[in-house]
Amino acid sequence: MRINKNIFLTISLLVVNLISCQSKKVYTNNFDKLSIEKKQEVKTYLDEFNKTYPKKDNEIILMLSYECFLNKSVIINKKISKSFNEDKIHGGHLGKTAIITLEKNLKRKIELSFSDGKKVKFSLKDNYDYISICYSVPANEWYIEYYDYPQLYFSE
Repeated sequence: MRINKNIFLTISLLVVNLISCQSKKVYTNNFDKLSIEKKQEVKTYLDEFNKTYPKKDNEIILMLSYECFLNKSVIINKKISKSFNEDKIHGGHLGKTAIITLEKNLKRKIELSFSDGKKVKFSLKDNYDYISICYSVPANEWYIEYYDYPQLYFSE
């Protein structure tokens, strides 16, 4: 009986440790606080981005980098599925970002479940309608960046 208790305790501690090891770094970025150079850079793609990915006031846009999730798939809020397959024919995956439009509901969390078993939940922030998500394997950390403008490249 003592062996079973030790095994149970060891497994329980391992599970708690695995769950708690994944941390989140959260950043907020405001267009008005950008340097003049950075504002000019954003303005170069802003019109084209807004034409290609129109967003209504009641929507948010998730931006998921292929480099962060290559060869994985994600299910968003148990409804929307997206795969991050390597594309060797059309120039590869470098710099490629998946743009996913979702209904904005400040009272509900966004849940991402990945094919490798990783999951992350996060809340929306008022006035920040563009969210970049990345998972760093070496750091075992989630990076969540909130923007009030579309940011095409993850800054971490």
